[in-house]
Amino acid sequence: MAGDGGADQAVTRRTIVALDSGAYSVSKLKKSKQSEAIDIDEYIEFATENQHLLEVIFNLDVIGDGEQSHQNWEYIRRKGLERVVPVWHDGTPIKYLETYIEEADYVAIGGIADQPVQRLDRSLKRLWKNHLVDRIGFPKARFHAFGITSHRLVAPFQWHSVDSSSWVKESGKYAKCLIPKRKKYESNCYSYKDPPTRVSVTTRSSDRKDHIDRLPARKRLWIVEYLENRGFKLGRGDRGSDDYMRGLRNDGTLRDQLNAIFYAEMGLALGKPVYLAGNFPALEDHEVEKQIQQAVFAIGSNYYRLISFNYEPKIQTVLDLKREELSHDR
Repeated sequence: MAGDGGADQAVTRRTIVALDSGAYSVSKLKKSKQSEAIDIDEYIEFATENQHLLEVIFNLDVIGDGEQSHQNWEYIRRKGLERVVPVWHDGTPIKYLETYIEEADYVAIGGIADQPVQRLDRSLKRLWKNHLVDRIGFPKARFHAFGITSHRLVAPFQWHSVDSSSWVKESGKYAKCLIPKRKKYESNCYSYKDPPTRVSVTTRSSDRKDHIDRLPARKRLWIVEYLENRGFKLGRGDRGSDDYMRGLRNDGTLRDQLNAIFYAEMGLALGKPVYLAGNFPALEDHEVEKQIQQAVFAIGSNYYRLISFNYEPKIQTVLDLKREELSHDR
């Protein structure tokens, strides 16, 4: 079964952890309370203590306030975290973006996840053309996109990395599996420049048009073929029933693994790491997190994971995996 990758994969693959402040979550609060929700000195202390586990540390930004975000970035660097990545938010003055590009080699773009895809596509085209590439089309820095994994917003642009919590939202909230489009006339060959097929699989979603049991036979056949090639079964019945067989229909953890694999393979295909964001109840379980990690390792990818300080101490499960990895290396 997928998710049971052996120690040999763990030796050759790595868990790559990025730390975000969680400013997006607190952006829903009143502006006067946003700075109180995450204490900058506590953030600095946590990042400093764990920087040996972290590949990337993003700035404690204040969404909608370019000046305060910039001040935070400078303050954190003065405190000794020189490699903190600045974050520019769409809608704030472009001068801050220009400053970050001039002073840093890695810059994150935020404040874009909630926009409609069609409108965001147009605004990103303008942003890339006017500010993010030089005269011959090369990126002026490495750019990270917060909160987007849509094929239309990832594949056409020269992002260095992206992140999203869609993988676990799809598997949990919507009980859906992400299946890459199969290239025509090519068996076991898939496209990650096209939107995935989102397939419902559980009993509670059986009335949906996209449910696996309601799809045309030919489409259902190649989806099952994909699942089996990745080591998954659909399963049947509910836990405790006489006909129970563990599978995607009845186990959310397996759906988490499958969707994590989709984004890992997407990252490999596009050459852009896709960080898996999100801190949800099931992921507070060390063994569940490890199973997802091992499933990603098994397809030959590093495990890219974005954690948010706002969810401390839940994020310790990810940091513990990294600690185990470093301990094993020694």
